[in-house]
Amino acid sequence: MAAWTHCCAAGTHLVETLRAWLDAFGDVAVAAARVYTHPNTFRYRLRRLSEISGLDLTDPEARFSAMVQLRLLAPRD
Repeated sequence: MAAWTHCCAAGTHLVETLRAWLDAFGDVAVAAARVYTHPNTFRYRLRRLSEISGLDLTDPEARFSAMVQLRLLAPRD
């Protein structure tokens, strides 16, 4: 949860990036297009999110947990 707070406070769009990536089932091209970002920038944001939060995006359980947390703690506007 601290990672979400940090990401939102820093104005880095990392939560938006993670949400788009999860909603696109890990397809970077589709997710990047949804948030109007170049795929390389999108990949960079995913790496930063992993570094800041310690979230292992290769772990299915971690992805599921992140998806649930996003739905509960950061609902869409």
